[in-house]
Amino acid sequence: MKPFRIFLFGLSVFIILTLLSVFLSDHYVIFKLFTLKIPSFERILTNPKPAYKDISHILKLSDLMKDSILPKKDKLPGKHIGSEKKQFIDSARRLNADSIRALIRAIDFPAGNDSLLNPFFKDLSNLPLDKKLIRIMHYGDSQIEGDRITSYIRNQLQLRFGGLGIGLFPVVSINPASSSYVFDLSNNWSRFSPVQNSIESQTGNKFGALINYSRIDQPSNFFGKTNELDAWIDLKRANISFSQAQKFQQCRVFYGFNKAPMMVEVKQDQTIFDAEIVPSSAGLKVLRWKFPNPIHNLSISFKTTESPNIYGIALDALEGIAVDNVALRGSAGLEFTRIDLNFLRQFYQLLNVKLLILQFGINVVPNVIENYTFYENSFLRQIEAVKKACPFLSIIVIGVSDVSRNGENGYESYPNITKIRDAQKRAAFASGCAFWDMYEAMGGHNSMPSWVYATPPLAQKDFVHLNSLGAKIIGEMFYRSFIQEYEKYLDSKNKISSE
Repeated sequence: MKPFRIFLFGLSVFIILTLLSVFLSDHYVIFKLFTLKIPSFERILTNPKPAYKDISHILKLSDLMKDSILPKKDKLPGKHIGSEKKQFIDSARRLNADSIRALIRAIDFPAGNDSLLNPFFKDLSNLPLDKKLIRIMHYGDSQIEGDRITSYIRNQLQLRFGGLGIGLFPVVSINPASSSYVFDLSNNWSRFSPVQNSIESQTGNKFGALINYSRIDQPSNFFGKTNELDAWIDLKRANISFSQAQKFQQCRVFYGFNKAPMMVEVKQDQTIFDAEIVPSSAGLKVLRWKFPNPIHNLSISFKTTESPNIYGIALDALEGIAVDNVALRGSAGLEFTRIDLNFLRQFYQLLNVKLLILQFGINVVPNVIENYTFYENSFLRQIEAVKKACPFLSIIVIGVSDVSRNGENGYESYPNITKIRDAQKRAAFASGCAFWDMYEAMGGHNSMPSWVYATPPLAQKDFVHLNSLGAKIIGEMFYRSFIQEYEKYLDSKNKISSE
């Protein structure tokens, strides 16, 4: 083909596209197999970009936190073991001194009911005189996976109110990577949960506080299945974890429904600490080991002929506060009505759970529709069911975070974020719960790209999940909002006592 003809062909294509953009700008042309959107001529020339949120105030917090929040190893000789804790507290005080109050997004309450958290605050204020261990369970979707967000909140609360350890965790996690502990386990464990599969528990949906349990698989050999089951789990501290999470004073194994006796052996630094034969059971049971001094590592092995349900392992202090990370990948927070709530109440009472934090929403976002009343009602049923079964609980709902998708102008917030957030808030208020708006705390509309493109980045490039630094920042912002309400409670309590 001659060059002149190639030029004429290119020119004709350009003229046709230009005319289409003028007369059919921003219209959809529907064909049998596909849909074509014609961009406007102005859009082609200017390629407008969405306006991202100014998060300079959050970046100042990032600069303060990235070097001071993680406890550093003490390289100076002669320092005592508590030097890491002192350094962390000093860093937290410096954050206060740098006007971090401006970052606080206040916790919201239903009209005329701003004392919803007072029962929990009363338990907090009685520490350490009560010599008890009280518990917070932080439920959420993959936004909190790997102990992100939770680990920071836990460390701050434990530094203020006492406590050690990472709390309650499952034997088998969907994502075994954790910023707080290193898990190593034998390869013959299976996980059962209403979130990841539709299989129902053989014990009447008794999934427990973690909404899952683990079982030891039946091994096979050349002659068929054997009767001996042997499994183990090793727990080691993570060097990147906060200092309070790296040690614990007690270990508890929550198990049940073992139809055969079971040998359980506990080792600490390869030395047998305890070994005992556990009889068969028909309900929820607890094995407990207390250690004379806080320890870092532990191994637990199980031998039996028929597996029990292992509902979780808890590494805690003997008193203070424990905070559990319960990440339910793929969940919208609608699983509570699918489990045995009487069994859940029994579990919570054994753990002495006083506060739930419910943080869901990112799995609802991709389903863009006009009305989220169905989600509001479904989420409301979950909270009401838990509160009916466990009326002793205080509950805080953390709203959906900002989530972005790649559109014709670049990454922009999904158009339904505020609708989902509002549905969650209405459900929280209708059920008598507090609400913390994470979407607005991040900066609101189009804030996620600002977190992703920040230096250093505060979120992952999927424009959905926070990274470790961003999770710490959100953890700090929530913690400050929480402590602000606690200080109000103390002021009110002191005012009443002085009258």
